[in-house]
Amino acid sequence: MGDLTTLAAAKEWLGIPSTTTTDDALLSKHVSRVSAAAESYMGRTIASASYTETVNGRGTSKLAFHRIPVTAVASVTVNGVGIPSRTSPTSVGFSFDTQLLYLSGYTFTKGVQNVVLQYTAGFASIPADLEGVVLEILALRWANKDRVGVSSKALAGEQVSWFHNAPQDMKDVLDSYSRVYAGGYGP
Repeated sequence: MGDLTTLAAAKEWLGIPSTTTTDDALLSKHVSRVSAAAESYMGRTIASASYTETVNGRGTSKLAFHRIPVTAVASVTVNGVGIPSRTSPTSVGFSFDTQLLYLSGYTFTKGVQNVVLQYTAGFASIPADLEGVVLEILALRWANKDRVGVSSKALAGEQVSWFHNAPQDMKDVLDSYSRVYAGGYGP
């Protein structure tokens, strides 16, 4: 897991001058907490990383990756046999797109934990809409940091309430990046 925005972006969004460093440590913690909460909600890691997974073969020539978007496949092994990368549309081996791995001339033989995949998946840079939502949630939390656990308060005969949940439009963006299984294997 990694932060889905930077301290500098958070300070700019909150209108805190870059030269003001008084709350940098606290704000950095908030950036990390909101980022972790967003990735937990989405059920996935967003930043690009390398993965090695061992999965069950299903007797098909297509398999969904557990993490997406896939940007590179280093190796595919079925029953201990390395499958080569396809070098042309008519050659045998594996090919892939951002979500699926395809075999030509081979199958993911039915078996338990008999397929080993090594690949890279995730985003090289955080998508702008996702970073925007993280900044908006951060702003809500930052504005309410002194009111944690308080939903309303009476002040001089006036009742004040604070909003604690992310608005639906923010949830919609998070949902668009949530982990979905496209007929492949799941947890």
